[in-house]
Amino acid sequence: MSKNALARIKSEFSFMRGNLLTLIVSWVFVYFIYSLVGPFESPFIGKLGAPPVLIGLMASVGAVMLSLVRIPGAYIADKYGRKQIIVTMTFSIALSYLFYVFAPDWRFVLVGMIVSNLGLIYQPALEAILADSVPPEKRGMGFAATNVVPNIPTIFAPLVAGFLLETQGFIPGMRIVYAIVFFCMMAAAFVRLFFLKERLHEPRKIR
Repeated sequence: MSKNALARIKSEFSFMRGNLLTLIVSWVFVYFIYSLVGPFESPFIGKLGAPPVLIGLMASVGAVMLSLVRIPGAYIADKYGRKQIIVTMTFSIALSYLFYVFAPDWRFVLVGMIVSNLGLIYQPALEAILADSVPPEKRGMGFAATNVVPNIPTIFAPLVAGFLLETQGFIPGMRIVYAIVFFCMMAAAFVRLFFLKERLHEPRKIR
């Protein structure tokens, strides 16, 4: 590849820095863990004693809670800034997975699910800071990068989880998987804590 071609590629992707790069790096961890547990979460809850109807109800409750928290989340993002709520709720979601790791039955998973879905109140702030961080002339490339790059490791995530379940047994394997989820989410939280910059002018401190 010629130097001119390399220089052009570098120029095209030079906008991927600051908050945008921070979000992409944190999403590598987040997308990975969702693909890690996705295929096996419902069977795990079932093996902890929840009947199929209850598993479906838990998913429905989670969807309702996500819908309800988006409006106050948007208000907080516009009035108090993006970083405060993003960082706080990322740590909250990470801690919610400890309920999965140590759950003796499905009720603990339900508590963790509620905490996790409440933590998603940060989604409007996350979307806002992403929009703030992508130059208008690079919107297409920017949004493509945030969808493609973090999804690359997810190709291997179900295989990793399946291997752990196969070698450790289903329930012990899932506890290991959720421990990985906890550490990955904590890593994402620290990346956002140290490198994310507030984009809202004169943000107020959340009380």
